[in-house]
Amino acid sequence: MANPLISSYTECIRPLLNAVNDMRQQIILEEGVELPTIVIVGDQSSGKASIV
Repeated sequence: MANPLISSYTECIRPLLNAVNDMRQQIILEEGVELPTIVIVGDQSSGKASIV
């Protein structure tokens, strides 16, 4: 039985990260603009502001 967290990561999250990395590379190569490399993701009221 597959781990649901790993399946979710592989099917949903990894493609998004790949798309962001592709955009980052395109922007860096064309514009010389560096994008942030740290992103905090979470539900509303999950403590994201406490991390900063």
